[in-house]
Amino acid sequence: MSDTTSKSRIPVISGRAAGLLVAFALLSFAAVIALTAFSDGLRSTDAAAQNPYSTAATGYGGFVDLLERTGETVRLSRIERTIEDRDQGVIVLTLLPYGTGDLDADSIMGPALVVLPKWYGLADRSKPIWQSDTGHLNPEFAANALDPFASDATLRRDKHPGGIAAPFGSYKTEAYDALQTLESDELETVVEVGGRALVSKMPFNEVYILSDPDFMNTFGMTDKEGARFAYDLIQYIKYYGDEPVIFDVTLHGFVRSQNLVKIALTPPFLGGTLVFFATLGLLAWNAATRFGAALPEDRAIALGKAALADNTAGLMSMARRETQLAPGYLNLTSRRAAKAVGAPKTLSETELAALFDRLNDDENGAQRWSDLATPMKRPAASLNDLVNKAQAIYRWRKETTHERD
Repeated sequence: MSDTTSKSRIPVISGRAAGLLVAFALLSFAAVIALTAFSDGLRSTDAAAQNPYSTAATGYGGFVDLLERTGETVRLSRIERTIEDRDQGVIVLTLLPYGTGDLDADSIMGPALVVLPKWYGLADRSKPIWQSDTGHLNPEFAANALDPFASDATLRRDKHPGGIAAPFGSYKTEAYDALQTLESDELETVVEVGGRALVSKMPFNEVYILSDPDFMNTFGMTDKEGARFAYDLIQYIKYYGDEPVIFDVTLHGFVRSQNLVKIALTPPFLGGTLVFFATLGLLAWNAATRFGAALPEDRAIALGKAALADNTAGLMSMARRETQLAPGYLNLTSRRAAKAVGAPKTLSETELAALFDRLNDDENGAQRWSDLATPMKRPAASLNDLVNKAQAIYRWRKETTHERD
C-alpha cells in the first residue's frame, strides 16, 4: 500500500519541463502578436513591378534614385491618408494597369502628379528583380485608369515626333515607336505633342496627369532628354523648390496600417509597454518565489492589551494631546520605581523624591530624580521634548532599580 501511495505522488511533469513549456508558449504568443502588428511591412520590395521600389524596366526606382542624386528630398509613403492630407510636398501616383481601386480624384490633395500605365509584365522566375514577358497594354484597357479623372478620356499611341515644347523647357527626346497621349474635353492640356496631350491637368485642383510613363520609369531613364523632362516637370508642379517629392506606394499594396498593438510596440509608447511587462514579470516572479505561506488575515478590530494601547496612542495622536502625557508618565514611572525598591506606600511625594535622590548619591555624574522629575510635572513643549524627557527618566529607572521589562 505504501508503494502505491508513493507512486501516486510522482508528478506527471517536472517543474523544469513545465517552465520550459510555459516559456515556449509565451514566446510563441509574443511572436504571433508581433507578426500580426507588423505583417504589412514584411512584403518584399525587390520584386520586379510597376512601383517606386522596383528597378526593373517598368519600375520607377531609377527615377527615385535620380531625384535623390540631384539633392531632392524623396519619400515613399505607405500611409493612405497622405494622398488626401499632408503638410507639404508633391505626391506622385503611379497607377496600375488593372485600375485604381477606390481612388477618388477629387480627394487628391495637390500638387500631385498621376502617371498612367502603359506596360504589362511578369517578374522573372530565375531573377525576381528582372521583368519578363513585357508588352504594351491595350490603350482602351489602359484608359480605365483615367475613369476617376475624366470620363471621356481616350488614349492613343503614335510615333514620337522627337521634340517636346513645354512651359518649362524644350526637349529633344528620342523617337519612341509608341508615344502614349490622351485626349479629353474635361482636362486642360499642359504639354501638347502631335495635337494631343502628353501632360494634362484637372481644371479645379493641382492634379497633373502624365500619359506616358516612359519618361519616368527605368526604361525611360536611358534617354537623357526624357529624364530631364520628367525632372523639370516635377519642379514645375511644385509650390516651393525645397518641397519633398512623395511617391505613393499604397496603390501597389504596400500599406502601413495602424493598430493598437503596433502603437504599443513603437515609440513613444514602447517605453510604457516595456515597463508594463517588466512589472508583470516582477509580480509573477514574486508570486512564484515568495517564502512560506501567505499570512493569515487579521481581525478588523484587534483584541488584547497591545491593541488597546495602540488604539489609545492613536486617539491621543489624532487629538494632538501627546505633550499632555508628561505628568502621567512621571507618575507611572514613580510608582513603578517605588515598587521595585520596596518603598513604603505611606511615603508622600516629597519623601519619595528624597528617597530616590539618595539611591544614586554614590554614583558619580548620575542624574538625580528631582532634576529629571521637575520638568515632567508640566506638559512638554513639543513632541520631541516629551520623547527626550521620557527617555531620560526611563534610563534613570533602569539604571537605579536594575528592573527588567
